Amino acid sequence: MGETGERALVCVGLRFVVARNDVETCNSEMASVSSTGLGEKMAKQRRKWTTKEVKLLKKNAGKIPASEIGRILGRPRKAVTTKAYQMRLPASTRRNAREFNLTEGQKGYVAGIIDGEGTISLNIFHDSRTHLLPKVIINNTNKKLMVTIHKLIGGTFSRHRRYEVTKRLIYRCELQKLADIKALLRLIKRYLVAKRRQARLMIEYCDSRLSHYEHPYTERELEISKLICGCNHYGKRKKC
Repeated sequence: MGETGERALVCVGLRFVVARNDVETCNSEMASVSSTGLGEKMAKQRRKWTTKEVKLLKKNAGKIPASEIGRILGRPRKAVTTKAYQMRLPASTRRNAREFNLTEGQKGYVAGIIDGEGTISLNIFHDSRTHLLPKVIINNTNKKLMVTIHKLIGGTFSRHRRYEVTKRLIYRCELQKLADIKALLRLIKRYLVAKRRQARLMIEYCDSRLSHYEHPYTERELEISKLICGCNHYGKRKKC
């Protein structure tokens, strides 16, 4: 055998040794995963959802925390929240409502800000199916004010856009979770003036939707969307 043939055999032998070492390393790693219990956790995350588990999730989502549902099903909390998202459940059904520890003065303060600078909306969007998007939004150029509001009511906080006249940044505080919107509006409804009707309609919508979120929208829910849209004077400017 020539020198070229010997080199080829050596190369093949080296590749075999490397491949064999890789297999042995992989097997040892898998053994260590199983011994530490990570293998069982990964198996729980990968196992398919049964019909019984899906029914339990639909029944209890929004009523008890996702971590508790995961404990009942023997699944991690992340698996429960991911499945809820895949099932298109409203975000608020994946956890309990935020606890708003507001004094009477703070309730009146938040209601006044929403009356003057806020919007209570329930707009309709169409893609492959109809979606209703509930929101409570407050916009203002005063960052200190908006930070204070965000501390009181939570939600998302962002810089929205620049005001066209003064070029100042507009800060936005926004609630989208049904349970949070319902809890907040119930607390401040009696202090609202300009947006009391929108609040009453939104609370009715939240009560209805949270009671049967796995079903299609009812005629009353679609009607509430149009009524809130009319209260906000959007009808002439955009399709609600």
